[in-house]
Amino acid sequence: MSIDLRGAFLFSRAAAKPMMAQKSGKIINIASASSFKAVSGLGAYATAKAGMVMLAKTMAVELGRFNIQVNAMSPGYLLTDLNRAFFESEPGKKQIETFSGMKRLGTADELKGTIVYLASAASSFTSGASVVVDGGQWL
Repeated sequence: MSIDLRGAFLFSRAAAKPMMAQKSGKIINIASASSFKAVSGLGAYATAKAGMVMLAKTMAVELGRFNIQVNAMSPGYLLTDLNRAFFESEPGKKQIETFSGMKRLGTADELKGTIVYLASAASSFTSGASVVVDGGQWL
């Protein structure tokens, strides 16, 4: 909770100060698809990430008058060095097959388009949103 939610809150608040002075800016926090799904064993993580979604909504309301857009991106399962062993195991492969609409994990590269959108002028009227990038996962 301290890192996933409090850290994002403190960093976002600090980043907003110079943006308020210049009357423009973009804040993008990385939440999780777990923000919207209850999964046994992930209570603290999912709660913190859900808090980040509400943080984006609240800050969007508070900072909109300064032309600052605040959003969250909520990725699903991505293949990383940290989870590679699990997802290459039989239980991990079964989880991907069962709960992923695309029947595969995402990659960090597949998040780039969403980040570019949220950081660009194309999202000038998008604020308080959480964009889910999860390949159709339902876990």
